[in-house]
Amino acid sequence: MRPMIGLLVITLVTLLPHVAEAQQVAQIRNQAKFSTWKLNPARSNLNGPPPLTETRVYEDRGNGVFLSTRSGVNARGESFFSQYAAQVDGKDYPRVVKGSGAVSSIALVSIDGRSEAWTVKVDGEVTITGTSVVSEDGLTLTTTVRRTDTDGQTSESFSVYDKQ
Repeated sequence: MRPMIGLLVITLVTLLPHVAEAQQVAQIRNQAKFSTWKLNPARSNLNGPPPLTETRVYEDRGNGVFLSTRSGVNARGESFFSQYAAQVDGKDYPRVVKGSGAVSSIALVSIDGRSEAWTVKVDGEVTITGTSVVSEDGLTLTTTVRRTDTDGQTSESFSVYDKQ
């Protein structure tokens, strides 16, 4: 019995620093994104006219959860809003979209310390995939979006946001 306890203690002492290190890396990754970001239309390549304004806010809610809020005014002068609380763990999380009766979700996975890949589903079907990357200096957020329309045509665009 004593050898088993000794082995358990050695295993815990060996693994605990690695668990703490993984948590620190995740926290650092999230801290780069936690901010308010404003769309820079001149640096973006959008399909169609850019919104008049767009802001994204990412807030730390603790325990690996963050809150994402996207709002603005589209090119037609109509306000838009979407929000979700999620973790970067590949699981689907509910997403609220103003004016939509559809059931929407988002799943995010980490690519590296500054990048995430994400998938949006509407009524259970994948409609949008993309990536979000924070620049090395932490001042720019770039999102790349890939959509497939009802005719099966795909398009890609990217949006560049400046840290506020």
